[in-house]
Amino acid sequence: MGNEAAQYRIDRFMGLDQSEDETNLAPGYSPDACNFDTDGGNLAVARGLSAYDTPAHPDIPALEGCALLMQYFPYARIDQTQLRAPKLVSSQPSGVYLRGHEGGWSKLTGAMAYSSVNYQLGNKNLLALGDFGVSIYDGANVQSVANAPRVRYLALNHERIFGTGSSETGEMDTVYWSRPLDPYDWGADPYNPDGAGGFVKVPSFDGGAVVGLSSIFNEIVVFKEHSLHRIAGSSPSTYAVARIPGDVHPVSNASVVVTGDAAYFLSREGLCVYDGVRAAPVPDNDRLRDLWETYPPDGASVMALYRDRLVMAVGGETGRVIEYDLKRRAFMVKDVGVNANVRGFLVFEEKLLCFEHGSRAIRRYGVREAGDACLKAYWEVPWMDFKMKNAVKAVEIAYLHGYGEEGAKLVIETWTEKKYRRRVVNLHAQAKVVRTRINVRGRRVKLRFANYAEENPAAGLAAVEPADVRLLSGVQVALELERD
Repeated sequence: MGNEAAQYRIDRFMGLDQSEDETNLAPGYSPDACNFDTDGGNLAVARGLSAYDTPAHPDIPALEGCALLMQYFPYARIDQTQLRAPKLVSSQPSGVYLRGHEGGWSKLTGAMAYSSVNYQLGNKNLLALGDFGVSIYDGANVQSVANAPRVRYLALNHERIFGTGSSETGEMDTVYWSRPLDPYDWGADPYNPDGAGGFVKVPSFDGGAVVGLSSIFNEIVVFKEHSLHRIAGSSPSTYAVARIPGDVHPVSNASVVVTGDAAYFLSREGLCVYDGVRAAPVPDNDRLRDLWETYPPDGASVMALYRDRLVMAVGGETGRVIEYDLKRRAFMVKDVGVNANVRGFLVFEEKLLCFEHGSRAIRRYGVREAGDACLKAYWEVPWMDFKMKNAVKAVEIAYLHGYGEEGAKLVIETWTEKKYRRRVVNLHAQAKVVRTRINVRGRRVKLRFANYAEENPAAGLAAVEPADVRLLSGVQVALELERD
């Protein structure tokens, strides 16, 4: 039989898809990729992490790591712009530290905080800290609230601060609240419940402890290990507790993110969403089927919303960062840590800050400054067989439209069932169409684009150092189908 011409064309790069067999994937999706961004349908090496600040104080042990990043909004007149700017706060095992406007760090308290809430009371802005109790910083001093419960997670709803414990304190089901307009008083009054503090039990009868608390759609939502519950109502006399429909298993307080129309959280099933009615995995969750299995979300998982993306870190110290583009509904995975995976996030003054496991150094996410190493990035094109098992595919030429920084090279690797071939393409500083020969034959063919390559002395292949490269949409691979 005669040969037929064919082509594989990527009109736009989208993201990861591990939901089905590779040969069924639409062009633009990859079964395995790392450290690439796909904004605008193009492929660009991700920026990684860059230095921002490191808390320094005599009480901080040399090897102490950060536990949580927070921010405090000072009180000042509306015209005092600089004085009203938020201040960065770092929670560590040795205590909570605040960075002043001049850059110096001061110690607020000797107890590590697990959550925080900003609260305005008269002419003072307060920072309430959940530290297995409640401590409040008023801009000058820190006061431990004497009658506060031993809570770990805090949330603000209407004029009250809510708090809940965890399995460590023996409070697996209880949610507390402060007196209205007075976070310094959590005492209950059975004769005046609406004017005092109080508590409610949120049992699930399945042994699940509370792992998070958040204010969502003017309701308090309690995240437990096997379920979600909401406390609806504007005052204690009208509070009603109900279980939220959905078979999900939340994992951490730091992985709850609230947007204008939904709340997202990580569970053992992956990325989930609560829309005000029910909780379930997002429709695209299966696109990361293999990755969720390799790096399952757990109690150390964190998430933030930044520029229409959910940025989440899963898998512990050796895990990965996952980005989910809410507009394009596409996933990408990153390995950005300098020494370990990312442990925490904070959106601060339009920057996304983070820190790594075991480190207190605060870094900017998605930034590459002069001197920062370029990330190693790759994108796999899925196995191609064109649904024709009775034909040999002869991959001849690839056409790419791309560019890179000085000295950048694009590595194109090709596999068949029996052969492997590498091509290294020099990229120009300006976007240009590049034509390169591939010349491989097989029943199935897989390609991989990367900005680096390891040395292979046995095959006479030199290493390629990572550099910033960009591929514009419209990649085209020309083939011939040789039917049996």
